[in-house]
Amino acid sequence: MSARKIARQTGVSIKGFYEYLQTWHKDLVCGRKGIPYEEGKPVDWSSVRRYNPATAAKYADAIARLKEGGLTTAKVAAEFGLPPDCFRQYLKEHEPELHARLGMKKTESGKMVSPQSMEKYKEAIHLYETTSESLKSIAHRFGLNDCSLGQFIKRHFPELIERRKLREQERNQKCEKEGAEPAELALTKETELCQSRVSVRGIV
Repeated sequence: MSARKIARQTGVSIKGFYEYLQTWHKDLVCGRKGIPYEEGKPVDWSSVRRYNPATAAKYADAIARLKEGGLTTAKVAAEFGLPPDCFRQYLKEHEPELHARLGMKKTESGKMVSPQSMEKYKEAIHLYETTSESLKSIAHRFGLNDCSLGQFIKRHFPELIERRKLREQERNQKCEKEGAEPAELALTKETELCQSRVSVRGIV
């Protein structure tokens, strides 16, 4: 269903819906249009080329074979006598979901993420997962945009956000407990001292 039809069906402004998609779900827009997309980088909207029907027919059988699974893009290209790079480019532009699926990796939460994005953010994600350092500080450390890093984690690794919240809660509880213990100990000592004084007075 087109974005226009979705907007009409849901009763929202078509222009507003387009702007929302362009701002917050650029990856979905690029996926539909077959435009290369990488988190945090500007999109080249002019990068999509149009192919004539003859070119589409040329790749049709190879695409069907690729969808069957079990073979790499290079092997299918060789089987049908196609230049691998040209075949990959065609898939990237006209079969974006298939192209993405072939190169994507599955995260712990079942999300699919490109190897390029994973490589870009993996060290920052490791720090986010294993330390209490702020997201902004981590992003600055690796020369990343903190908003882009935050969106990437939220989209592909939501479980890390939950784990971090739990760690912070546990840390806060531990601090509160450690802060309360000395006070309790002091109160106990004071009580024991008072009891000792009372006992001594009783003896005297």
